[in-house]
Amino acid sequence: MFVVLDGDEPVGLLQCWREEDEPLRGGLDGFLIPSARGRGLMPRAARTLAQSLLDEGWASVTVDPYEWNEQALRGWANAGFVEVSRGHPADEHHTAPWVLMHFRPGTAGI
Repeated sequence: MFVVLDGDEPVGLLQCWREEDEPLRGGLDGFLIPSARGRGLMPRAARTLAQSLLDEGWASVTVDPYEWNEQALRGWANAGFVEVSRGHPADEHHTAPWVLMHFRPGTAGI
């Protein structure tokens, strides 16, 4: 887990999780307090963390925002995640349909 800062002020949390089997792969989850949203803080933090995981030998890094969360979809795209598929049904980790996105270095929107 990582604290997202705006200067010296903590404004959010970013975490990574990893699959237990090989190859090394996993995903990110994060949130910001409402007053910190829309300023590019999470995309920058997520891009930095995702790239560092790839640099450490991870094969892939994913995120799985809900389809209805347009702000999160834009934020993850700005971090360099590209949509792979959508319409996944609710499951044990999701309460609504969600989108699978993979990190692709060099595709960041900001």
